[in-house]
Amino acid sequence: MKSLNQLAFRLFRENKFLIFTSVMSIAIAVSLVITMTLFAVNAKQTLQEDMRKMYGDMDLAFVYSDDNPVEDEQKLL
Repeated sequence: MKSLNQLAFRLFRENKFLIFTSVMSIAIAVSLVITMTLFAVNAKQTLQEDMRKMYGDMDLAFVYSDDNPVEDEQKLL
């Protein structure tokens, strides 16, 4: 029985095109994932900068929920 190393080297010798296309496919997939991640990060940063330009720096944000309304304003503080 042949060892795993011998089988791997035989695969490299006999199927160079298959190995080349596999490596290129993986490289393209990784570059696409990196590109989409960078695009998402840049879009988020641009949105934050645009919001800051339009509304300035916000210190407080209030959210009202119909599920649990507060009747006394002192409970909000």
